[in-house]
Amino acid sequence: MKDLEMAVRILKENEYTCVAVKDQEIIYTSKERGVKPILQAIENDRLCLKGTVLADKVIGKAAAFLAVCGGIREIYTDVISENGKAVLEKYQISVQYNKSVSVIINRKGTDLCPMEKLTSNIESPEEALEAIKGFINAQK
Repeated sequence: MKDLEMAVRILKENEYTCVAVKDQEIIYTSKERGVKPILQAIENDRLCLKGTVLADKVIGKAAAFLAVCGGIREIYTDVISENGKAVLEKYQISVQYNKSVSVIINRKGTDLCPMEKLTSNIESPEEALEAIKGFINAQK
């Protein structure tokens, strides 16, 4: 079984929101929502995601930038935004997805996802990482 197939299977069977696999080994799992799982993995160990494949429920622009920062090589997601897809293409991270949407909407369905808003005018993965960290830390 390939790493990506393994990650997707584990994501779906265990109701995780995020699973990272490398060389048939589970590197990271989370049931947290939004960009927190990828951000936490990067903050705990900047290199822990390097070379992994990621299965995640939703990938917007912010999560795509975090994937770049983490060195993820391939992604599967249920839903991806156009901006998320553009970031992954720019940084040559291959992606498979079920559904492509123009933007990611917030959980209430009333507006843009706060992370999509936050990164809308950001073009650098490192700048996005710092903005996302600041936003998440302000929420604590």
